[in-house]
Amino acid sequence: MTFSKSKPRWVKDLATRRIFPLIEGFWAAGFALLGRIRPAARMARAWEGAGGERVVIVAPHPDDETIAAGGVAILHRQAGDRVVMVVVTDGRASRAGGLDSEMMARRRAGEIEAAGAVLGISELVQLGLPEGAWAPPELARRLSPLLTGADIVYAPSCVDFHPEHIAVARVVAEIVDAGQTVRAYQVGVPLTTRLANLVADIGELESVKRQALECFGTQADTLATAGRIGRYLARQYRLPAVELFWEMPGDTYARVIDGGGSQGRSSFRGIRRVPISDPLAWIIGGRARARLRRRAAT
Repeated sequence: MTFSKSKPRWVKDLATRRIFPLIEGFWAAGFALLGRIRPAARMARAWEGAGGERVVIVAPHPDDETIAAGGVAILHRQAGDRVVMVVVTDGRASRAGGLDSEMMARRRAGEIEAAGAVLGISELVQLGLPEGAWAPPELARRLSPLLTGADIVYAPSCVDFHPEHIAVARVVAEIVDAGQTVRAYQVGVPLTTRLANLVADIGELESVKRQALECFGTQADTLATAGRIGRYLARQYRLPAVELFWEMPGDTYARVIDGGGSQGRSSFRGIRRVPISDPLAWIIGGRARARLRRRAAT
């Protein structure tokens, strides 16, 4: 279903408010059934906080960190860990709301500041690289001292279609040490049970995370699609709300990204605005996910 400019407003409203929720509910029931037949929670370790660790969350754009790891950022704080959020680009390439690039960059800088405050993050680093126009050596130079000494690094996965997510992942892969723990996260493309091996129950923090996400007013469409992934996974894992990660040592992450980063855009499919084809995001790229899992185990 597509929306052309010629369609009456009432048709769009009917689809958005009535039809789309029905479709999502149908798919959600399917994920719930799948979770009963093959309990997903048994395939992943439950998140635990050790306390006293230095945790760095690397986000390509303002909002990626909150979508993917906003809940665990709070969990780490509650466990007594030091949490640093690093946002790589200024998000200026978004054309939401018809804003020009400079205004968009300013708006998104303010949005991530507000979201970080909601999440209780006192160490927020905005590198401010211009979205789509930065060089990997420059990012490596600025990111390396921030990752040095980190016990846990949350970073983008190559299971993604966004070229900038993959580009940031490749730079992180060059920097992390073998002894560091990397937790690759998902944004618009699900890792699926084939890769996800760590699940965080963020049910008690769902309202706080939602409040943080509401700070990103310019990115409402992106947040809507990411929200559907979260709701499906909650039904599949039979928890109120979850965040999923693929945890691995730093050298394994480097090997995975080296073998998968170049194929991410063509191999995987993200959630679209219209929910009719949502399950395809889990199905398309199955072979590529299997290759990545084998590469991680090599």
